[in-house]
Amino acid sequence: MDSAEEDHGPEVFETSDVESESGTNHVEESSESIARDALAPPSDAVSSYESSALSDELTLVDFSGNVARRLAQSGYNVEKLGETRKQKLARIARELEELEKEEPSEVEVLAGKFRELKAGEEKSGDFDVGVGDIFKNIESALKERSTKEYSESNEVLRLEKRIAELEEAIGSNEDTPTSIRNILNNASRKVNVLYDHEEEIAAVQTEIKSLSKDMEALAANRLSSLYDRLTEFDRVNAIVPSMIARLRSLNSVHAESGHAVECVATLDKTLSSLASDLKKWDDSVDKIDRSLVEQSEAFEKNAKVFQKKMEDVMSRIDKIEAKKV
Repeated sequence: MDSAEEDHGPEVFETSDVESESGTNHVEESSESIARDALAPPSDAVSSYESSALSDELTLVDFSGNVARRLAQSGYNVEKLGETRKQKLARIARELEELEKEEPSEVEVLAGKFRELKAGEEKSGDFDVGVGDIFKNIESALKERSTKEYSESNEVLRLEKRIAELEEAIGSNEDTPTSIRNILNNASRKVNVLYDHEEEIAAVQTEIKSLSKDMEALAANRLSSLYDRLTEFDRVNAIVPSMIARLRSLNSVHAESGHAVECVATLDKTLSSLASDLKKWDDSVDKIDRSLVEQSEAFEKNAKVFQKKMEDVMSRIDKIEAKKV
């Protein structure tokens, strides 16, 4: 009963602030670098993409899978690169191989005709002279053509060698993806930028003028400071001669003191040698004194012994004289 009598308020429907994108149709811009024909032959794709290069110089990368004409918005840039020298030579060699496979060369055709005519000549034997002359002319023409082609190939090789030497001298590198045409286009674009952007040139000129003014002011300040220091230079010039005289006298004093030091050193050496000699003399005198003392002691001992012997002799003489009496 209560639920039936409840007062229901107005119904509220919530809607999103963001509009639905289901009704919007994304229209892809047309681009030469996008192949839309599913049944196109591979040769067309090769001709379309063989000179394209994808570079990721930007940092704003879009991984949503949207393929647009301006791929720079997704962080990638499609550039058309010219054919390098190595690629051009490879393409020419590949085309020559295809031509050799498709059609026989003129030399082979002439050689086949020569073999057929030669076989017919051997069978009939009536056209020996005329046919032989014709074949001789054909052989000479083939030799001339082969020599001419050989000389032309040598000339091409010589030119390629000179071009390689020039590239090596200039510092060209075939590994780089850019070609000479792209480099020239880039240089011309830079020159056009320099010539067309007059406002930037004017700004640079004003900056250069301001810098030149600052340099002039700085030079003027330096010159004024130098002029202010001229009085100090005069005072220093008055003091310098006396300082030089003092330095010279000090130099002579140092020289004399060095000489005195050398004399004192020689005197020290002389005194040390004299001291060593005196020590040697003292040692020899001590030895002499010891030897004299020893000799005097020995002399006294000998004198005592001699005196005793004399006394014994005198006593014997006295005894002998007493017996005679």
